[in-house]
Amino acid sequence: MPSVKAVTDTAGFYEFRVLLFLPGQFPSGIRARLRIRHAVLEFNAPGVWITLLADQVSLNPGGFDGRQWVLSWETEAGRASAMLTGEADLRALRRLAPPALVEQIDRALRQTERRRRRLRGWLALLLLVALLGGLALVLL
Repeated sequence: MPSVKAVTDTAGFYEFRVLLFLPGQFPSGIRARLRIRHAVLEFNAPGVWITLLADQVSLNPGGFDGRQWVLSWETEAGRASAMLTGEADLRALRRLAPPALVEQIDRALRQTERRRRRLRGWLALLLLVALLGGLALVLL
Protein backbone atom coordinates (compact mmCIF):
# COMPACT_ATOMS: atom_id res chain seq x y z
CA MET A 1 0.00 0.00 0.00
CA PRO A 2 1.51 3.34 -1.01
CA SER A 3 2.14 5.95 1.62
CA VAL A 4 0.32 8.56 -0.43
CA LYS A 5 -2.90 10.26 0.43
CA ALA A 6 -5.05 12.96 -1.05
CA VAL A 7 -5.22 15.83 1.37
CA THR A 8 -8.84 16.74 1.89
CA ASP A 9 -8.54 20.49 2.13
CA THR A 10 -9.04 22.81 -0.83
CA ALA A 11 -5.32 23.04 -1.61
CA GLY A 12 -5.58 20.12 -4.07
CA PHE A 13 -2.18 18.58 -3.35
CA TYR A 14 -1.02 15.03 -2.70
CA GLU A 15 1.30 13.93 0.06
CA PHE A 16 3.98 11.22 0.25
CA ARG A 17 6.12 10.13 3.18
CA VAL A 18 9.82 10.34 2.31
CA LEU A 19 13.21 10.12 3.96
CA LEU A 20 15.05 13.38 3.33
CA PHE A 21 18.86 13.56 3.10
CA LEU A 22 20.35 17.04 3.21
CA PRO A 23 23.99 18.17 3.23
CA GLY A 24 25.15 18.76 6.80
CA GLN A 25 22.13 17.03 8.34
CA PHE A 26 21.66 13.61 9.94
CA PRO A 27 23.24 10.88 7.75
CA SER A 28 20.32 8.59 8.63
CA GLY A 29 17.88 11.03 7.03
CA ILE A 30 14.94 13.06 8.25
CA ARG A 31 11.34 11.83 8.04
CA ALA A 32 9.51 14.32 5.86
CA ARG A 33 6.48 14.77 3.67
CA LEU A 34 6.54 15.48 -0.03
CA ARG A 35 3.61 17.43 -1.35
CA ILE A 36 3.00 17.78 -5.06
CA ARG A 37 0.85 20.48 -6.55
CA HIS A 38 1.01 21.02 -10.29
CA ALA A 39 4.74 21.27 -11.16
CA VAL A 40 5.87 22.19 -7.64
CA LEU A 41 7.33 19.75 -5.10
CA GLU A 42 7.32 20.79 -1.44
CA PHE A 43 9.34 18.91 1.18
CA ASN A 44 8.31 19.58 4.76
CA ALA A 45 9.89 18.31 7.98
CA PRO A 46 10.43 19.86 11.40
CA GLY A 47 12.61 22.91 10.73
CA VAL A 48 12.82 22.17 6.98
CA TRP A 49 10.74 23.58 4.13
CA ILE A 50 12.00 23.09 0.58
CA THR A 51 10.12 24.08 -2.56
CA LEU A 52 11.35 22.93 -5.99
CA LEU A 53 10.09 22.96 -9.53
CA ALA A 54 9.71 19.46 -10.96
CA ASP A 55 12.35 20.07 -13.63
CA GLN A 56 14.97 20.72 -10.90
CA VAL A 57 14.63 17.14 -9.61
CA SER A 58 16.03 13.91 -11.02
CA LEU A 59 14.72 10.44 -10.19
CA ASN A 60 16.81 7.26 -9.91
CA PRO A 61 16.44 3.83 -8.34
CA GLY A 62 18.43 3.49 -5.13
CA GLY A 63 18.88 1.45 -2.01
CA PHE A 64 20.71 -1.85 -1.74
CA ASP A 65 18.08 -3.72 -3.76
CA GLY A 66 17.11 -0.96 -6.18
CA ARG A 67 13.54 -0.85 -4.86
CA GLN A 68 13.79 2.55 -3.25
CA TRP A 69 13.34 5.58 -5.47
CA VAL A 70 15.47 8.66 -4.96
CA LEU A 71 14.53 12.17 -5.97
CA SER A 72 17.68 14.31 -5.97
CA TRP A 73 18.61 17.92 -6.61
CA GLU A 74 21.51 20.31 -6.14
CA THR A 75 21.69 22.81 -3.30
CA GLU A 76 24.30 25.45 -2.46
CA ALA A 77 25.74 23.08 0.16
CA GLY A 78 25.75 20.00 -2.10
CA ARG A 79 23.46 17.27 -3.37
CA ALA A 80 20.20 16.65 -1.50
CA SER A 81 17.80 13.76 -1.94
CA ALA A 82 14.53 12.26 -0.79
CA MET A 83 13.81 8.53 -0.83
CA LEU A 84 10.39 7.12 -1.62
CA THR A 85 9.64 3.85 0.11
CA GLY A 86 8.84 1.56 -2.81
CA GLU A 87 7.41 0.84 -6.21
CA ALA A 88 3.85 1.44 -5.04
CA ASP A 89 4.88 4.99 -4.16
CA LEU A 90 6.59 5.37 -7.52
CA ARG A 91 3.48 4.21 -9.36
CA ALA A 92 1.32 6.58 -7.30
CA LEU A 93 3.81 9.36 -8.01
CA ARG A 94 3.59 8.45 -11.71
CA ARG A 95 -0.16 9.08 -11.67
CA LEU A 96 0.20 12.39 -9.85
CA ALA A 97 3.49 13.72 -11.17
CA PRO A 98 3.95 16.79 -13.27
CA PRO A 99 5.05 16.06 -16.87
CA ALA A 100 8.69 16.90 -16.06
CA LEU A 101 8.88 13.82 -13.80
CA VAL A 102 6.68 11.40 -15.76
CA GLU A 103 9.37 10.68 -18.38
CA GLN A 104 11.99 10.04 -15.67
CA ILE A 105 9.61 7.71 -13.83
CA ASP A 106 8.81 5.74 -16.99
CA ARG A 107 12.51 5.38 -17.78
CA ALA A 108 13.27 4.24 -14.22
CA LEU A 109 10.48 1.65 -14.33
CA ARG A 110 11.76 0.27 -17.65
CA GLN A 111 15.32 0.04 -16.27
CA THR A 112 14.09 -1.79 -13.18
CA GLU A 113 12.08 -4.27 -15.23
CA ARG A 114 15.06 -4.95 -17.52
CA ARG A 115 17.28 -5.53 -14.48
CA ARG A 116 14.75 -7.98 -13.03
CA ARG A 117 14.45 -9.93 -16.29
CA ARG A 118 18.23 -10.15 -16.52
CA LEU A 119 18.47 -11.41 -12.93
CA ARG A 120 15.77 -14.02 -13.58
CA GLY A 121 17.67 -15.18 -16.67
CA TRP A 122 20.93 -15.59 -14.73
CA LEU A 123 19.16 -17.46 -11.95
CA ALA A 124 17.52 -19.81 -14.47
CA LEU A 125 20.91 -20.44 -16.11
CA LEU A 126 22.51 -21.14 -12.74
CA LEU A 127 19.72 -23.58 -11.86
CA LEU A 128 20.13 -25.33 -15.23
CA VAL A 129 23.90 -25.71 -14.73
CA ALA A 130 23.35 -27.08 -11.23
CA LEU A 131 20.76 -29.58 -12.46
CA LEU A 132 22.96 -30.73 -15.34
CA GLY A 133 25.93 -31.08 -12.97
CA GLY A 134 23.84 -33.16 -10.58
CA LEU A 135 22.53 -35.31 -13.42
CA ALA A 136 26.08 -35.87 -14.71
CA LEU A 137 27.19 -37.01 -11.23
CA VAL A 138 24.27 -39.44 -10.98
CA LEU A 139 24.95 -40.93 -14.42
CA LEU A 140 28.66 -41.44 -13.77
